[in-house]
Amino acid sequence: MQQSIELQFLLDFAENNWVKFTEIFLFAIIGFIIIVDLVLALNGLEGDTISEVIKGWAYERFFVLSWIWGVLAGHFFLVRNTTITGDLHTSIVILLSLTLIFLMIGLAEPLAISFIEPPISSPLASVWLQLTMLILGTIAGHLLWPQSPIPPSI
Repeated sequence: MQQSIELQFLLDFAENNWVKFTEIFLFAIIGFIIIVDLVLALNGLEGDTISEVIKGWAYERFFVLSWIWGVLAGHFFLVRNTTITGDLHTSIVILLSLTLIFLMIGLAEPLAISFIEPPISSPLASVWLQLTMLILGTIAGHLLWPQSPIPPSI
């Protein structure tokens, strides 16, 4: 009986019009970005694709982009029923606060992270910073932003 209730809930959830709209909208946006990126890649100019521009931003001041990708990956691909705080609103506030703090650190980069050795402008330091932010974001997204369409009470 429990199994059939969960299955019916999932079927009802999948039939929801907002879910369908969101899926179509996201696929359209992703498709558009891929098409634009391909057109830019084929035009012969170096460094003008969307992926190269975002990489440049992430390697300079906006290392928060790797954090955000990690948070999204932890939310969408690592399913969890509850947050570590027990309250979804508190967890989301914590997650958004951390994101804002990382963004502010990135914007104030010359002052805030100038003590890091090797300097953040070196390629090796940038790669390690990106990887660290991605991993920490994935952990935070998994623990603080659960994704489960089935309420725990069922």
